[in-house]
Amino acid sequence: MNTKINITIGLAVLAVVFGVAYLKQTKVEVTVQVPKQELSTLGAIPGNTVQDFFCINGGCDAVRDGAYANATTTLFSSLNPFGATSTASVVLFTSSGATSSMNYYVGTTTLSSIGTVAAAGKALISTGQVGSSTAATIISGRDTNLGSGQVASGGVVEIMVGPAERITGYVDNPNGDDDEGGVIGNDNIFSGRFRIDFRR
Repeated sequence: MNTKINITIGLAVLAVVFGVAYLKQTKVEVTVQVPKQELSTLGAIPGNTVQDFFCINGGCDAVRDGAYANATTTLFSSLNPFGATSTASVVLFTSSGATSSMNYYVGTTTLSSIGTVAAAGKALISTGQVGSSTAATIISGRDTNLGSGQVASGGVVEIMVGPAERITGYVDNPNGDDDEGGVIGNDNIFSGRFRIDFRR
């Protein structure tokens, strides 16, 4: 009888010892450092147009385009949209030419309408004569003739535009016709479009 009691007590003691040992097992914790990731997301743009200007990662772009003004030698004049120093490049699309050869100029000015090329300068685009009734594409920075319908514009791709300055396009007839080769007279057949890319 004592032997059974001793065995029972011994088993109980072993169970307690093993139970305590099991519960006191050393736990190993591993910490993994995951580098923080910077996430940049672009939200959806409502509709299919971006109003005024568009900025990504600190750089902003604004496009101004439209038809040449009618019956005037000031083709267009667009104010710098950023109110801060920026750059601009220009493309001109003349879909129908004047009644005589014309010169195209684009530069900066503070005036919305100018009477002479000297008022705007020709820092960005200054072409040779474009033939009468000729459709032409003129791109700032193209300094060589590129074939039919494309015209040399000078070597400047873009220019600096001050906070209160405009990009202004001007056309004149080097022959000095009173109606500027049909641009401002009753026989006006002159038309086209412009595109200005402002960047800040």
